[in-house]
Amino acid sequence: MKQIPQVEFVEQPDPPAKGLGDLVQAVTDATGISWLTKRIAKARGKDCGCAARRDKLNKLVPFRGES
Repeated sequence: MKQIPQVEFVEQPDPPAKGLGDLVQAVTDATGISWLTKRIAKARGKDCGCAARRDKLNKLVPFRGES
């Protein structure tokens, strides 16, 4: 009987945070706030502005010498 090779799935680590915006996004994702915000924005027919806010915060408070 042939043996089926075992496949290991390796979880990829998240890329390092570029700035404060990435940190805020990670916290809101972990707590479910971002899910709720996106649902409310979708119901209102508007963009939640999360990506723009994240980019602005990353530029204002960069980590590890990024600018």
